[in-house]
Amino acid sequence: MDQRPLVVTVHDPATGETATREVQPGDYTVVACEPCFIYHTAVYPKAGTHVITVKGWKPADDRELARGRL
Repeated sequence: MDQRPLVVTVHDPATGETATREVQPGDYTVVACEPCFIYHTAVYPKAGTHVITVKGWKPADDRELARGRL
């Protein structure tokens, strides 16, 4: 298995701001785009799990939801 970090770049076209970060193997990243936001995070170290609650999600297109793609 490749142990190199994943490189994630996010660009905000409204401001022109760009951010690039490395995500190390075994880690993760969450990108929430407004109006979505991370509301709560629960960490369970013994189980090695996290529960991340994202609020504000709305389907971009209700037709996609109806097709079962979201």
